[in-house]
Amino acid sequence: MRNLPPCSSLLLRIHHQRLEDARNKHLKNIKKHIINLFIYFLLLLIFQCHNRIYNSLKGPFPMNLKQFHDHLETNYNLFGYKSLFSFHWFRFQLDYIQLDLGENKIDENNKNSLRVFYGHHSHGQLLYKFHHVIEPSIDTSSMQLYIKFNAYEQSDLGKVYSYDFQSFSIKTLRCIVRELTISPTVYMKWFEKSLYVEKIKEMYNEKAIFFNKNVISKCGILIGYLYQPRNEYVCLSNSFNYRQFNDNVRIFDTSSSYIPYISYIFVSLFIYFLYKTIQHISCNVNQLIHTSFPLVDDLIRKQLIQSNINSLEGLDELLSNTPNINNYHNRLFILQNNYLVILEADLQETNQVILQQFYENPPLIIISIDNIRYIKSDCVILIDCHQSYIDFTKQQFKNHFNLTNWLHERLMDLSDRYRYDWEQEEAQRIQEEQYRHLLETLSNEEAEYQSRHYRNDINRILYQVTSASPRFIAQFRLNNRLLVDDALLDTTCTICLENFQLNEFYAEWPCPGRHVFHFNCMLKVLRERNTCPLCRSPVEAAALHDRDLFFRLIVNRITPNVFT
Repeated sequence: MRNLPPCSSLLLRIHHQRLEDARNKHLKNIKKHIINLFIYFLLLLIFQCHNRIYNSLKGPFPMNLKQFHDHLETNYNLFGYKSLFSFHWFRFQLDYIQLDLGENKIDENNKNSLRVFYGHHSHGQLLYKFHHVIEPSIDTSSMQLYIKFNAYEQSDLGKVYSYDFQSFSIKTLRCIVRELTISPTVYMKWFEKSLYVEKIKEMYNEKAIFFNKNVISKCGILIGYLYQPRNEYVCLSNSFNYRQFNDNVRIFDTSSSYIPYISYIFVSLFIYFLYKTIQHISCNVNQLIHTSFPLVDDLIRKQLIQSNINSLEGLDELLSNTPNINNYHNRLFILQNNYLVILEADLQETNQVILQQFYENPPLIIISIDNIRYIKSDCVILIDCHQSYIDFTKQQFKNHFNLTNWLHERLMDLSDRYRYDWEQEEAQRIQEEQYRHLLETLSNEEAEYQSRHYRNDINRILYQVTSASPRFIAQFRLNNRLLVDDALLDTTCTICLENFQLNEFYAEWPCPGRHVFHFNCMLKVLRERNTCPLCRSPVEAAALHDRDLFFRLIVNRITPNVFT
């Protein structure tokens, strides 16, 4: 007897390794989801999605000239790649602005405006106009501002913009009412801003086209957003030479609505992604907390019950008490001369890669030796078992070359059934080997017979007459010899034209008519040709002689006659 480490300790190591791997997998998944969520959130911040949506929902934000000047100075160098290092994208910025520039701050002279056409300038449609802001505090050598307007030809002049008139200064409000042709004697009596606002709103709703065309640019009341032009080509009204804005120019765009569709899409995707990530993280956290696997799985438990073993401790005791003669290198055990225990892993194995192989399939197989049908050099063939064989070519058995030999010898001593089955298998194997040897001998004999009798037969070669194949004739000689009985006494063999006699041998041609002949008569016919004498039904034919042989025979036969 040997002092073996318990089998339960191996299963316990596999169990702990499986739990650790499962927890590491869940932790890795949680970490991956959190990192992905952080990256997506960072992209939203970098591309200012939160800021654009905030401005779209809360804007436009009112600014007077001084506030806008400070805003422009603060953000002047925060366009393009410089914005990535400013970290301003962490904060909410005022982008969508209602600007109160004041009266006559915009150069309205069309000769000084810059234009953008759709198509060629000579016949294309005018799309946008750019008017220069001439306010001295903004128009400097290092800072220039242009206002981008829609061309009157294609803009929606009837659109009512969402002005907050209450935020404009009294000076600007007076400019508005003056441009709306309200007499100064009337509005100079208005001492409260609310009176201006109420009247302007009323007239704006009534005369939106007039208001947009005459008031906005004149009084400098603008709604839009600031941007730095990139690859934007414009031309002067008195010249058709296109040019680009320089780097000091900023554009205040009033021509388009501030609706950040892309930002809405990205934020919606982020919300969906956040929801799914929380789901995945919750699922992984729940699995991390409640991860468990049975120490003894159902397959091992079933094998223990079938082997009349009460528990793993009972199995450990049986393995420890197994005599050396029934123990093969602590891998194969024969318990109580009735059960074979196969360990696919060493009882002291600690390699994680090897232990991982047994998460789903246990390293322990217990079978009755009566279920072993046959042992080959690389596997054990089983009967009445959940698997048909046990493969011994696995990596776990690579160093055990004599494993099957040892198991075969032990089963020959212990199992009468195995011994009987093996002897029957061995006898059948020997018989089959003898049959194959005899068949090969007869095939060679028939091939020699055909070569000796028909090789130089010009007529057979010319008319493509061939014998049955040597192998078919050999099989016929071994398997088709039948004994004549009373049913064939009145039957005549159509080859020799003699009646069948008792105790003579006959054979059937493998044709639809099942024609019968004397055995020796049929053997003679098969050696001559491969077709039934009655119905011409063919059997497997011998190889035809090639044409080179035919021509050589003709030449050999003609040549002597030429020289005589």
